[in-house]
Amino acid sequence: MALNSKGAIMIPSTFYIWLILATIFFIFEMGHPGLFFFLSFSVGALLAAISNYWLIPLATQAIIFVAGTVMGFVFLRRWLKNHRNFATETNVYALARKAGKVTFADGDIIQAQVGGQIWTVNTEEKLKVGDNIEVVDVKGCKLTVKRIGEL
Repeated sequence: MALNSKGAIMIPSTFYIWLILATIFFIFEMGHPGLFFFLSFSVGALLAAISNYWLIPLATQAIIFVAGTVMGFVFLRRWLKNHRNFATETNVYALARKAGKVTFADGDIIQAQVGGQIWTVNTEEKLKVGDNIEVVDVKGCKLTVKRIGEL
């Protein structure tokens, strides 16, 4: 550590630059929730700031920044694989296993309300208006359903 004439510790200005970069990357991360991309850069900049505080040369600080960023990516990737469910189904595929109610039944034409929308359904069972159904599969714009008991 370098001391000034009064005996106080002198902090190099590049220390503050690394801290500002870490803060900027963290703010970017806050603006993109769920991405966890900029957080790794923030960790790398923070490690570089700590190394600057110990008066390590700038070239070594840059290497520490890159290494810290890579370590952040690796750690976050492993953590996300273990703690986050990426198998979230969306759009019509999210209808599988949802319950609904038959709203129209006339011969081979059957319609049911599932998730607030009216769908044409296919089934092997004879359904009547008011029957409770569960979506088994989605094929094109038709749902394959089965009858279930009370909701």
